[in-house]
Amino acid sequence: MRWAGLIVLAAVIAWPALAEETAGRKDYTSVRGMTEFEALPGGHDLMAIYFHAVDDALGYGNFYLTARGGAPFFCPPAKLALNAGNYRKILLDEVARLRRLKPANKEWQDKIDRSNIGMILVDALYRTFPCK
Repeated sequence: MRWAGLIVLAAVIAWPALAEETAGRKDYTSVRGMTEFEALPGGHDLMAIYFHAVDDALGYGNFYLTARGGAPFFCPPAKLALNAGNYRKILLDEVARLRRLKPANKEWQDKIDRSNIGMILVDALYRTFPCK
């Protein structure tokens, strides 16, 4: 049940695209796209809105899992109020960790650049705030 909920939630966050471009429009949900988008005027503020939406989705996902008798897929400390800044830092820390796994491998680095930020963030939250 826990993995099924995690997979469904990850798919929802990953939507609408996993590629660098989708249907002829720029996709800013990749690591590279997020970096480019934040450099645009107002881009940083819009990414904060994206992370706020991710916060809502993840909170509802955890609530849904526990309401149905399952375990949440990540458990932040009760005294920590996650916000867009926290999510961005957790994401960037995870991207840096992934880059350090194979620093000299250009194919690996390109794969990270093309990776969906929602998928990376879900994995980072699961790793950062494991449930006991």
